[in-house]
Amino acid sequence: MTWHRHAQTRQADRPQKARAAASIGRDWCPPSSGGSWTIALCVLKLLIVLALFAGCSRSPSADRDRVDNGFIAVVGAGQPDPLWPVLCATAESIADELVSIEVRTAAPDVVSVNSQANLIRRLHKEGMRGLCIQVIDPPATVKLLESLRARGVVVVTMIRAVDSFDSFDHCGANPQNVGIRMADELAKALPAGGDVIALQRSEGGPDGHALQSAMFRHRLSEYPGLRLLATEEVTSPGEARTRMISAKRRYPGLAAFICPDHNLLAGATDLPALVRDAMIVVTADPFPAVWPMWDSGINLIAIGCEYDLIAPRALRTVYAVLRSSGQRNPPAHTRLRVVTPENASTFRDDWKRWTE
Repeated sequence: MTWHRHAQTRQADRPQKARAAASIGRDWCPPSSGGSWTIALCVLKLLIVLALFAGCSRSPSADRDRVDNGFIAVVGAGQPDPLWPVLCATAESIADELVSIEVRTAAPDVVSVNSQANLIRRLHKEGMRGLCIQVIDPPATVKLLESLRARGVVVVTMIRAVDSFDSFDHCGANPQNVGIRMADELAKALPAGGDVIALQRSEGGPDGHALQSAMFRHRLSEYPGLRLLATEEVTSPGEARTRMISAKRRYPGLAAFICPDHNLLAGATDLPALVRDAMIVVTADPFPAVWPMWDSGINLIAIGCEYDLIAPRALRTVYAVLRSSGQRNPPAHTRLRVVTPENASTFRDDWKRWTE
């Protein structure tokens, strides 16, 4: 489990500032001067200087008044999750902005709802006042988050939103917008139209993928030249690869596959030329698992977002709520980003920068 702490103090330089103020006061009030007017003028100047220095630095009690003791935790889905390094590094990069409160980043060793829940419970016992959580399974997590909120913890969800009787603040890409953008980008890539087959995980997959698929189908119906031939249910990347090959042989004129779950495409890097050279594949989340598809020459269009903005925005949201004693914020949908063979190398460079 990763565990990093960040705290900011602004107390160390205050004695030096006081000495500097006294020195300036002596410079402005030379001892050779005399008379009551001169003394009064010197006192007035000294008071002005001290007031200026007091305005430039807060007392320890002022910092505590803004946010009480405790910390904000940024909790990832797990160490193996491809997005966790980005969320962790970008959260830590703004930790010093959150004056007088500590920021901790942590993730379980495995991607597991139970492991994540146990970690969060432990953090709560240690004084957690705010939580930014990379949600794994919204239905399995909602009760824990509602319980934390009832105990005064400010909760902001990341990546996947959680439905609740009183919605949580959320930071991440809007899955409905992702589905719409998939259809728009496919229509742009196929101006003359074409036939499309959808691939989806047989057990349903995350709620976000279901929303993406639904909005893709709805948007696709607005493009008369594009036709959804069928939806193929698969259980693994290997099966997805097999279905792609068989579908292309069955429908020689097939122009594209749509697969919101990028994990199902992990086995599609060695597709035969029959599929590789004449197909467009559209997915969500241009994570490292699909990068080899660009290397192998597949025309992959991946709809992602500016992932480096998610954790910082979630942290700032929690901090703002803590400072305002409970004022809520509207959902912060992160700007989408379309990654294609032409700009994939730039996206990879950005990803590397985000994790540094």
